[in-house]
Amino acid sequence: MLLDWKLRKLELTAGYPTHRGGRAKGSAADYSNKSVRDSERETIGNVEEAYRRFVATWKQESPKARSGAAHEVRRS
Repeated sequence: MLLDWKLRKLELTAGYPTHRGGRAKGSAADYSNKSVRDSERETIGNVEEAYRRFVATWKQESPKARSGAAHEVRRS
């Protein structure tokens, strides 16, 4: 988006015509459609639920399996 804005600014500086009031829709036009918003909301909900299940079943490594480097154990 920022690159598009910068390129358009350069075009206008170079003398290209403006495109005000054109028929082309903007990049956020689809978001005004309720079905698109509902679909995105459902997808986000599914991903969030999958993440919650993933975190709930997460098992951390036991302290016995560590190498001892974190506790500065030196072996001679």
